[in-house]
Amino acid sequence: MREVCAASLERENSEKIGREGRIVEVDEFILGGICRETGESFLKTVSDRGVQTFMKIIKDNVAERSTIYTDSWKSYRTSELKAQGFTHLKVNHKYHFVDPESGAHTQTIERMWESAKWKNKKQRGTSKNMLDSYLAEFM
Repeated sequence: MREVCAASLERENSEKIGREGRIVEVDEFILGGICRETGESFLKTVSDRGVQTFMKIIKDNVAERSTIYTDSWKSYRTSELKAQGFTHLKVNHKYHFVDPESGAHTQTIERMWESAKWKNKKQRGTSKNMLDSYLAEFM
């Protein structure tokens, strides 16, 4: 049943989130994003945490001209995000939770991760081969 829900969710959530004037926070526990203004979100499992993987998922799931907030992970390249039509602001968690100049933070997406992790802890963890279906159930 969980697999049926996952397939249905994948079809239903084919719309990109965000747009001009909206902020989409992105983080890499899996790779996910949440639009602050609407609450729309996406979660994708990733085979690796490289630049090409992240750029494809962001481009496929976030509308152009959105403002993307990330942490300072090396795979979020401002130059590549700008080339794809995004505004990119980041926060370096080594120094701040909220960037003092831009106000950028990733606390909304971090809370979403905590909720997803808490649900799985209550289920006594996750099986790696079932991760997509667990995420679909959470969404």
